[in-house]
Amino acid sequence: MLESINPYSPIVLIPIFLLILFIFVYHFWSNTYYKEEQFRVFMPYMAMIGTIVLALAFSFQIINYHQAQLEDEIKNYSQLSTIILDDILKLFIEKPGMNYYYEDLMGIKKIDDNTVRNTILENEITMLIFSKLAKFTIYHQETHNKQYAKKIYNWMSHVTDTFMKSDVFRSYWINEYKPKLSGPSTRAFMKERYNL
Repeated sequence: MLESINPYSPIVLIPIFLLILFIFVYHFWSNTYYKEEQFRVFMPYMAMIGTIVLALAFSFQIINYHQAQLEDEIKNYSQLSTIILDDILKLFIEKPGMNYYYEDLMGIKKIDDNTVRNTILENEITMLIFSKLAKFTIYHQETHNKQYAKKIYNWMSHVTDTFMKSDVFRSYWINEYKPKLSGPSTRAFMKERYNL
């Protein structure tokens, strides 16, 4: 636990400063130094040093806060990437018979009348994608960090723009997921982005 405490944080610096100040004041107050002119000249310098130490402690705290916020954004972005893309890509890797649907989703090759389809697995994969999209839309709508939410929205919109070029994927939204499983956040996103 002690390894995780930053030695420059106000939690550490303020008590140290107060202890030094207490020792200094106690030492001089218990003697007659405070009556001497040198002591009176010295005190403003001590106050100035204390103010600088306090200002530095708060500056370090602000820097640490911004660093922690950045690390949280990276962690959240990574988690959303895992939820949205990594798991879906793994699913296609594990099911090579669904390459035709992967190619359709990625805009590589459209599904046509000659394509041998597994509509049950298509449906399941699509429902999984929309379910994962729902997690993103809820996060986007509920987060208090609107600047970060906008970054996530732009990235996720880019992914869904690619998927929505697939007529099959779009059809699953209209005929299956939206009427049966979708929640308000996903509906709002799809309405705003694709007018569906």
